[in-house]
Amino acid sequence: NEKLTQTLAERINATIRLQTSVVSISKSATGRIIIESQYQGSKRFDEFDYVIVAVPHNHIKSIEYHGKQLHDAVCAHYDQYHHPAHYLRMTLLFKRPFWREWFSESFCMLDQFDGCCLYDESLRQPGISEGILGWLLGGAAAERMSYLSDDNLIEMALSSLPEPLAFGKELFLEGAVHRWVNAVNALPSGVVAQPVAKRHCPEPIQHSNFFFVGDYLFDSTLNGVLDSAEYVAAWITGNLHHAKKPHFQWDSHPAVPPNKTGKDKLLNGKSNVIV
Repeated sequence: NEKLTQTLAERINATIRLQTSVVSISKSATGRIIIESQYQGSKRFDEFDYVIVAVPHNHIKSIEYHGKQLHDAVCAHYDQYHHPAHYLRMTLLFKRPFWREWFSESFCMLDQFDGCCLYDESLRQPGISEGILGWLLGGAAAERMSYLSDDNLIEMALSSLPEPLAFGKELFLEGAVHRWVNAVNALPSGVVAQPVAKRHCPEPIQHSNFFFVGDYLFDSTLNGVLDSAEYVAAWITGNLHHAKKPHFQWDSHPAVPPNKTGKDKLLNGKSNVIV
């Protein structure tokens, strides 16, 4: 997934600030959004016409939101989607796919680690002679084991191979570990799904230029986050396209955000955007 952000950075003409943390978000007297950020101990303040917060759900509260309306709306947004799930994956490379005769499908279930799924990841890489196995753990076991070192987890994965495949330890080349503690939403859209507009713009009265984008707003998948991003992008694009036309007022006539064609009328907006 990291390749997506790297490729995006190469293709777009925008200012990208790496290793910069957002400290707070507030509204200016003119209605623009103020971003307070910090880089290597130095703080700066920037104003934007639109702001899109695209962070994992469990990092939403790492930012301060000033102003009662915005603060309360963000807290309600966080609580709506606060259904954390945990995943842990150990991916190991072997000299050859020694398990092929034993596997009847592309995966199998193991009793180890409170029950986990063992995937033949090398099937996604046609033409390679090496073999790749992936151990995917979920729930309490994933949370508990995520605090172990990579070396310990890789050794545990090798030791969990069923007895007929235990010889595969001798074919091991290298491994990698990925942890997602509290980073996945176990109940996408919440207990009661909110309208799509509300999911992305939780405070539309005073902060109609402030949006959230995330996989947790749809189905906790990569497709979900792409749908979310496309939705907000169409919303803002529509605002810019209709900037000189009268705009809807949320308190008197609910605005209808755009469908994927971007043809519906939107809220008012200006020009520059930060994600």
